[in-house]
Amino acid sequence: MTKQYLKKNINMFLLVVILICIGSLMAISTYYGQRYRMITENYEEIEGKFENLTLDLTSKSNELTLCRGNLNQTSTDVDKYDSLYSEKVDELEQKGGELSACQNNYENTKKSLVDKTNELKSEQDKNKQILLDLATANEDLDDCKSLKLDYKGDLNDCEDLCPNWEGGAC
Repeated sequence: MTKQYLKKNINMFLLVVILICIGSLMAISTYYGQRYRMITENYEEIEGKFENLTLDLTSKSNELTLCRGNLNQTSTDVDKYDSLYSEKVDELEQKGGELSACQNNYENTKKSLVDKTNELKSEQDKNKQILLDLATANEDLDDCKSLKLDYKGDLNDCEDLCPNWEGGAC
């Protein structure tokens, strides 16, 4: 009888151990299943964010490429305008020299006209020659005025190219 009692108790003990093991396995499975779902959801969320960031990065890379192209174009335009500006400055300096020479010529012609006017009063027979000199001087004056207007136009063109133009420096 003792053997039977032991056999029943041992079977009961094994049954309890098996039930505890099965319960533990179920609890562990449930816990790790929930953890796996949470980790999977986090992974999918992070993967979605990664894809969005990749798309944003690609978009920004395209924008950067476009901006670099625009910058290169702008740089080319700046170089072109710099050379044009240098050309116009050289031209303006040349025209300024010509204007100075014309102004000196104008002043000399003006002095000559005064001298000729005084001679006119004293010498009536040289009247025709003095009138020719006067006409020549007036033509030179008109040429100088025309040149002066052209130079003012060139100066205005330079000012249009460089709004901060102040006496030859931009």
